[in-house]
Amino acid sequence: MSHTQLPESDVPATSDPSVWKRFRPALLRLHFYAGLFVAPFILIAAVTGLLYALIPQIDSAVYRHELTVDHIGDRQLPLAAQLASVRAAHPEGTVTSIRPPAAPDETTQVTLAVDDVPADYARTVFVDPYTGAVRGALTTYGQWLPVRAWFDELHRNLHLGAIGRNYSELAASWSWVIAGVGLLLWIGHNKGQPRRLVVPDVRATGRRRLLSWHGTLGVWILAAVALLAVSGMTWSRFAGENVAQLRTQLSWTSPSVDTALPGQTAGAPLDEATALRGADATLQVARDA
Repeated sequence: MSHTQLPESDVPATSDPSVWKRFRPALLRLHFYAGLFVAPFILIAAVTGLLYALIPQIDSAVYRHELTVDHIGDRQLPLAAQLASVRAAHPEGTVTSIRPPAAPDETTQVTLAVDDVPADYARTVFVDPYTGAVRGALTTYGQWLPVRAWFDELHRNLHLGAIGRNYSELAASWSWVIAGVGLLLWIGHNKGQPRRLVVPDVRATGRRRLLSWHGTLGVWILAAVALLAVSGMTWSRFAGENVAQLRTQLSWTSPSVDTALPGQTAGAPLDEATALRGADATLQVARDA
C-alpha cells in the first residue's frame, strides 16, 4: 500500500508538522461528514429563503380571486354590512381582526379564531367591499396566506415538526464547526501563499481546480454563513429560548401594554355589529390623516 507524502504547503507555519499530520485527516473527515449532514438543510433553507422575496408575486397569482375584486364600485359598504355577509357564510368562531382594503381593487379580510385549524392558525374570509359577496376563505398564519405559511414551515422544520426543528437547529449549530474547520484546513493548505486564500487558482485543473474554488468561495462567504447561522438560531427551539431569557435579563424586550381596566365595574357585552359602529368613521379619519 502506497502512502502520499503530505505537502509542506498543507502544514500551518505555527504548527508542529508532526502534530498537523496527525490531526489533518481527522479534521478532513469532520469537515466532510458534517457537511453531508448539514448540506440538505442549508440548501433547502437557502432556496426557501430566496423564495421569500417572491412571495408577494406568488400570493398575487395563486390567490388573485380571494385578494382582488372583479369590478371596482363607486362606494364601499360599511364594515358592519361586510361583516354581516361574512358571518352569514361563516358563522363559526369569533372575529379577531378586520383588515380593510388598502387599494380600491382589494378585498376586505376578516380573520376568525376557529377550532378546526392547526394551532396558531386562523381562518381568513375575503369579502368584496362593494357588493358584500364572500370570495373565499383560507387557513392563514397571522397575515400569511397558505403558500407563504407552507414555505415558512419548510424553512424552519422541513415539515417534520419537532424533529425537523431540532435538526434545523443542529444544522445551524454545526455550520460554525464546518466553517471553522474548513478555514483552518484552507490556511494550512496555502501556507506561504496568502493570495491563494481569497483568489482561486484558475490555472489548476481537475480536483485541484475544484478544491481551489471551494476554498476561496468558502472564505468569501464565511462571514455571511456565520451571520445567517446566528440570526437563524435566535428563532430556534433551544438556543432561541436562551436568547429570549438573555434579552429579558438585559431588559432588551419591548414593554407590553396593560389592557386591564381599573375599577370593579363589569363591562356590558357587545355583539360584533354593535362593536363596529363608528368603525367606518374612524377608518376614514385614519385614511385622511
